[in-house]
Amino acid sequence: MRNDAAVVPMDSANPTTTAAQAAAPDAEEHVQGDLRRKPEVKTHRFTTFILRRWWLMMILVLLFVIFMTAMWTSVVTKRGGNSNGQFLALSHITARRWLVAMLADQRQDKTPVETRSEDLPEFRMHVLYSDSSAPRREGNIFSKANLRKIFETEQQLMGKTGADVGGTFQYPRAGPPITGFNDIVKLDYNYSTTPPTGTPRKPLSIIYDVIFRDEVLAGQTITLADLDGLTDQFIRDRLAKYSSAQYLQQGLGFFFPNDFRGNTSANPNYRGWITRSIIYFGAPVEGFSYYTRDNEKDQQYLHLQGVKQYTDWFAEPDPPGITINYKENILSNDEVSKMVDGDFLLAGSAAIAVFVFITINTQSWFLAAMGMLNIIMAYPCAMATYHGVVGLEINTTMNMLSLFIVLGIGADDIFVYVDAWLQSQHEGEEIYLNEPARIYWVWARASSAMMVTTLTTFFAFVMTAASPIPTIATFGIIAALLIFFNYLFIITWFPACVIMWEKLGLARRGLCFTPWCVPTKPIEVVEDDTADKDDVESGNNDDNNGKAAATIPRSRTANLAPMESQSSRFNAEVDIDKFRPTERIFYTRIAPFVLKFKYPLLIFFTLLFVVMAVFAVQFQPPDVSGSFLPPTAEIVRANDLSSGEFPASAKAVESPPVFFFWGVNPDDPLD
Repeated sequence: MRNDAAVVPMDSANPTTTAAQAAAPDAEEHVQGDLRRKPEVKTHRFTTFILRRWWLMMILVLLFVIFMTAMWTSVVTKRGGNSNGQFLALSHITARRWLVAMLADQRQDKTPVETRSEDLPEFRMHVLYSDSSAPRREGNIFSKANLRKIFETEQQLMGKTGADVGGTFQYPRAGPPITGFNDIVKLDYNYSTTPPTGTPRKPLSIIYDVIFRDEVLAGQTITLADLDGLTDQFIRDRLAKYSSAQYLQQGLGFFFPNDFRGNTSANPNYRGWITRSIIYFGAPVEGFSYYTRDNEKDQQYLHLQGVKQYTDWFAEPDPPGITINYKENILSNDEVSKMVDGDFLLAGSAAIAVFVFITINTQSWFLAAMGMLNIIMAYPCAMATYHGVVGLEINTTMNMLSLFIVLGIGADDIFVYVDAWLQSQHEGEEIYLNEPARIYWVWARASSAMMVTTLTTFFAFVMTAASPIPTIATFGIIAALLIFFNYLFIITWFPACVIMWEKLGLARRGLCFTPWCVPTKPIEVVEDDTADKDDVESGNNDDNNGKAAATIPRSRTANLAPMESQSSRFNAEVDIDKFRPTERIFYTRIAPFVLKFKYPLLIFFTLLFVVMAVFAVQFQPPDVSGSFLPPTAEIVRANDLSSGEFPASAKAVESPPVFFFWGVNPDDPLD
């Protein structure tokens, strides 16, 4: 009886080999082929679009930024810069100067046709004179020589020459003379005439209101000859008369410092080392009948141009023996604006430092430049949204400082994306050698990580916007918008820049800035040693021309060959020579130190927190209001002298005027 199960057919080519044995190698090769099959990878249309049309993505982002910048400029121009009610506030410095330049161009062909006829806003310039010929508080500013210096200074401040006051100045200012004073001076109107007539207001001065008070009240014009005819006895008599309690109550105490020495047995002379005066400016300026919302920006421009010349005038050397300090709202704002501009120039070094650090970390000047542009583009977009979409108008210098906050956040996002790009090299050939899969893997990994940090920071600033203090609230809104647009560009603009970096071969040049850089060597990726060994030995490797490995261009950042699998990285031998500097420091220095001393470090920082918390709760508000400006700033020196050297009872004359407005309530009609 035939047993079919026992019948084993033989291979005709090799009688000693059964058919099953002959088929076994084929089956084993098929199984090995299945094991070598690459797993399915993920792609996405958006990331594939960035990969294929990276140049189009960059153009779209740039067009969007240009549109937002144009909208921001348009809104700021229509609103005239800051709209928070402050006259020539410090915010929007660049936009305000652009507006001033625009108004200057418009006014080249304009001739004012109106006349000044109404008394409205008032701006005061405080000028302080101190005797510098003796130690502080030891000199006498009321001497005959010093009074002449004060008189000449005040006349020059009003744009007059020596001939206008009957003589020649002994102490002329070296710089250009003041011009256009009558266009911006405060006018005193006579409303008994039609139309009202205005005459320039005389300065509040020790000369006019104390020394020659009787003569001025009698209608006499003070000249240089009157100053030359002064005697010490005449000066003492006038000081004695007008420093009495009767006149001090009328406001003349404004001129006398705290240490003003009266007629006592110890010192029979009336002396004081410092005095001050006020020069009045006002609106409407020459060429306008009224100061209204429709023309206030033009008048502010003309007023600014007229007053700014005093900055250069005061910068000239003072007359010998006296020191002149000044303060005026517009000049003070202009001084602070210049200091803010200087601070921003200094702060630009922070941006340079961030650029250098990004360059070193990414080993690419191109990525660093594109990353910095990514951060900068967020600012006009945030400002356009703040003004044009949200509709807010208040701006402060603090809002501009938010740019430096997003500078650090944006740099961190750049590091996250570039590190994800580097990590993709070790995710296996199915990711590293597949461009659509690689860009999607990098984009998904980096964007999700950045979104977590972005959302936490974004909502932190949004909560800051709930502050009842407008300055803090608007700062929170601006910072939140900056963070939003920075994230938007880091997942659109920057991936396109990375693709461009790879496609154009910039990655192979590293930090070199010339086209003659030597490219780095190609990286070898072994496809399959066991599968290709027989082909190489038999000379049948046509695809690789006899080479045992496929080569792909190695980028500057590809320092390590791709690992075989995700899990193999934890078991593979670490080659720290291929680490970047930051990775090497953390791996060889910081991480071992933290692991070795983890418990002492935990105790140390806990105690440090407790100590810092104890000191923090002991902070108290300052006894006196401090200044954020340096002590050498003119406004700080003038404020210190005004507040520290003159009695509080004399400050009433410095109080700004109070205006009352009456009108019809639209919600309660008369009929």
